[in-house]
Amino acid sequence: MAAPLCVKKSMSFKTEVQRLQAEEYSEEEEGGTDVLLDLSEEKRKREEAERKRISQVEFQHRMEEEGVGNRAANFRRVLTSKVDPSHFTGVRLQLHRLLTWWVFDTVIGMVIVFNAVTIGLETQAKAAKPFGCDMDCNGCLDPLAKCTTIPAWLDTCDTAFLVVYTIEISLRFYVYGIFALRSNWIKFDLFLVSTSFLDKILKEFAVKNDILAQLMLVRMLRLARLARAIRLMVQFRVLWQLVQGLMHSMGTLIWTFLLLMIMMYVFAIVGM
Repeated sequence: MAAPLCVKKSMSFKTEVQRLQAEEYSEEEEGGTDVLLDLSEEKRKREEAERKRISQVEFQHRMEEEGVGNRAANFRRVLTSKVDPSHFTGVRLQLHRLLTWWVFDTVIGMVIVFNAVTIGLETQAKAAKPFGCDMDCNGCLDPLAKCTTIPAWLDTCDTAFLVVYTIEISLRFYVYGIFALRSNWIKFDLFLVSTSFLDKILKEFAVKNDILAQLMLVRMLRLARLARAIRLMVQFRVLWQLVQGLMHSMGTLIWTFLLLMIMMYVFAIVGM
C-alpha cells in the first residue's frame, strides 16, 4: 500500500510542477505580448505624427500656391479637422471660397486700417475739447474756450465698420457653424464685435448719464476697438513672422538684459 501511495504523491508533485511551469510560461508569453503591443503602439504614434507633419507642410505649400491669405490659411487648417469643405455645395461653397480668398482678407485689412484712422480722429477731436465740455459742447467751464463738436460722419463710419465686422463673422458662422469657434481668431473677432455692440448701447445711455460716461468700463470698451489692429499683423505674412520671431526670442532678450545688468553692477562696484 505504501508503494502506490508514493507513486500517487510523486505523480501529483509532477503535475503541480508542470502546472506551475505552464503558468510561468503563460505569464512570460503575456509579458512578451504586452511589450510587442507597446512597441506597435509607439510605432503607430510616430507614423501618425509624421503623417500630420507632412500633411501640414503640404497644406502650407498648397495654400501659398492658391494665393490664400495667411489668416485664412490658419483658419482653414483649424477647421479642416472637423469640417470637410469638399462636402459644401451651392451658396455655402461659394461663401467658403470667398472667406478663404486672399482678396477678402486684404479688403478686411483695409477696413481695419480705415477704422483705426477714424478712431484716431475721434480721439483727437475729444482731446481738443475744453475741460468740462460734453459731446454737444455743453457745460464748458471756460466761456472763452473754443469748443467744436465731433463730426457726425465719424460715428456713421464707426457704425458702418461694425456692420462690416458683423457680416463677416455671421458669414463664418453660417458656413462653418459652431465649429468656427475652434479658431482663436474667430473667438477674438466675436469678442470685439460683442464689445462694440455693448459700447454702442452704453454710449446711448451715457448721453443722459454723465456718471456712466466716466466709467472705466466704457473707456476700456472703446479702447478695445484698437485691438483689431492686431489682425493686420496676421494679414501680412512677413510682419507676422517678425512678431513671432520677437515673441520666441523674448526669453533670450530677458537673459541678455539680466547679463548686462550684472556686468554693469560688477564694474560699477569695481570702479568705486
